[in-house]
Amino acid sequence: MNKMTNRMTEREWDQKLFSMAGKETIELSEEFQNRITRVLNGLPEKKENSLPDRKSDGKRGKLTWKKALILAAALTLLLSMTVSAAVYLVKARMEAMNHEKLEEYYVDAAKSFVGYDNKNRPYTDAEEKRMAELRMVYEAEGRFPKGELTLLEDYQDYAGKGVAFVAKTSTFFFPEAEMSDEELLQIIDFYAKRDYSVTKLGSQIAAGTYVLEESLANDSSDSQDETENAANKPTGAENETAKQDILQNRTLYQEIPYTGDVELYSMTAGANCIYLCGWNGIQKMEFGSSTSEPFYTDFPMEDTRVVCMTEGTDGMLYAAAVYYWNTEQMKCEIWQINQAGKLENSFSIKQFAKDGYLIVRRMVMDDKGYLYLRTTSDSCLVLDKEGKLISRPDLETYETTMLSALGQGKDGRVYTVLLDKETGNNTGINTGIAAINPETGALEDVQTEIFGEEAVIPFDLLMPGTDTDFVLWGYSGLYTYNNEDEKAVQVIAPYEATFQWEGAKYAQLPGGRILFAMATNVTEVKGKTQFQTQYRWKPECTTFYYVPVK
Repeated sequence: MNKMTNRMTEREWDQKLFSMAGKETIELSEEFQNRITRVLNGLPEKKENSLPDRKSDGKRGKLTWKKALILAAALTLLLSMTVSAAVYLVKARMEAMNHEKLEEYYVDAAKSFVGYDNKNRPYTDAEEKRMAELRMVYEAEGRFPKGELTLLEDYQDYAGKGVAFVAKTSTFFFPEAEMSDEELLQIIDFYAKRDYSVTKLGSQIAAGTYVLEESLANDSSDSQDETENAANKPTGAENETAKQDILQNRTLYQEIPYTGDVELYSMTAGANCIYLCGWNGIQKMEFGSSTSEPFYTDFPMEDTRVVCMTEGTDGMLYAAAVYYWNTEQMKCEIWQINQAGKLENSFSIKQFAKDGYLIVRRMVMDDKGYLYLRTTSDSCLVLDKEGKLISRPDLETYETTMLSALGQGKDGRVYTVLLDKETGNNTGINTGIAAINPETGALEDVQTEIFGEEAVIPFDLLMPGTDTDFVLWGYSGLYTYNNEDEKAVQVIAPYEATFQWEGAKYAQLPGGRILFAMATNVTEVKGKTQFQTQYRWKPECTTFYYVPVK
């Protein structure tokens, strides 16, 4: 192992950590998450089954959760141990792991495609009860499993026997039959070892006394994929064929390596093209293409960021931009850009901020031309095309976050994903959807408890489906739903992900498809603008994934 002789600065450690983990989040067991959240927030004890609010900046957890997790690890090193005589048995079991095993748990947690643990089926009531009892005897009496759960490379390798875990998608696989005490103890033991490994190595990384070897810090499989992509960039004829396939066959799944130069920060799809925004420029890309062309580059300042975009019913591209006008004053504007790439109008939205700080996280326009904004400062705003406030949707009865999905249903109305405060089970489950009345701000046709207990992470995307009223996507999976149905249907589980969901950009395509974009091997580039030091992310490779929804 490479030991560090000098203490890393926080910035250097951040850069190393995010280079290793590709900007994604580490998600650990529920109990460990709760402990870290309480340490970070200084909050009193909450209910045992409550999950932390992972979302915070960007894609809730994409940046600050991982950093907070590792920093908090130094403060929570031994909190997973019950104070009893058997604590020494558990401690000895953890310390018996060699460094290679510690690194294996740590790196697997960092490189998961999705941001939290999944299961191929929920625990039964009897299993949950026995799990709680066995956890107590594990910690209080030192009762350990005789073996370990099986680690698999792919979910298709699971044969239906015993307990297994696929690190790539952070998924547990349980047999259909009731699990034995031995199998439940293997799960408990896995959680304990993973928590301990991430805590121990995380505290050392935070202290600057340890760094992973480059062979572990860099994902060899990603590097191999990128090498293959670079060596097999599509020719002009191949690219044209891919475009025709995408346009003509809406059920086709396709991966297209990007050969353009946009360091993708946000994207959206219009009726006839895809808009890509990097730093200080928006580009246009044809469906199925591997490259893009400049569309709008007349940004007012060199540190301007377009954080969200949508194509309106009038054909205009609406872009939510933020930039510093001086060292202290941030401008928050909506730009209206025509199809010729010319700015026709812009208006400020900062006056709607409740705390002086406002960034748009979701934006959609309905068929009447109303613009719906979900922001960091207000749950939701409805504006007209000139920026006049129409309403502030009333979400007092329900709970949403600045990153809860906001989109149109097949009926043309704009819907929000929400959590019912009265019936929510304190696990962060988004229990339903509701239409927003733009004139009054009232929620209409509220439909709650439509998702199963596996849906524990807020949904990011809500759109009309081809044969269904809604398609919803988040780290809990891809779902379809029809109005008045009792439950949404999961059509793609997280463990079936063919690329890394955590941190992926996404856009709704015509015809009920979804376009994802994933950057890999992302490094930090330090720059200096007129008013501040700026850190930008530069990927070595970006791939677009056209995903049909059946």
